[in-house]
Amino acid sequence: MKRRHPFRLIAILLVLPEVLYLLAGNLYLNYPGGPPGVNPRPDKVRVSYAWGFTPWPTRVVLASFAIHGESRRVTWDVASSRVSGHVDLMALAGRRFSASALSAADVEVGIHTHPATADVDSVPADPSKPRWTIALADATLDVRSMTLDTAQVRQVRIHGGMELHLKKDLRLAPGHADL
Repeated sequence: MKRRHPFRLIAILLVLPEVLYLLAGNLYLNYPGGPPGVNPRPDKVRVSYAWGFTPWPTRVVLASFAIHGESRRVTWDVASSRVSGHVDLMALAGRRFSASALSAADVEVGIHTHPATADVDSVPADPSKPRWTIALADATLDVRSMTLDTAQVRQVRIHGGMELHLKKDLRLAPGHADL
């Protein structure tokens, strides 16, 4: 009778969750037409990218990444040829996008304001629904261009962090920009 090696079983049990994560995570990121749930309100915010992969849990790499957002007062775009970082997946359930060790190349940012209209604040926000928070820590962005209406900055490297509470406030962590 052949005796089984307990170490082989232990190795399989340790490696199997990682293999399943890689398979599921990479299938999700490269789902045809984009991952489900990424663009629940495309009239307000649209996220797109050419392809993505996750080499291990929480680490995500995206190519040709772009976000487009619109409100009554502001239209904004952020695009990058390549973005990578660690994403806190559990925080997404609490309407918080939290990323660390974020790196982005060839970033282009455009922010365009629109004249305020009388009905801008006529629809009050639902206080029972928490607002999204975007938190970036230890981020390095190689920005090709940043445009705010008619003002433009080119070729800047930004390192630092920020926390943005949508429709509330923006807090910047200590950082620096190399012009």
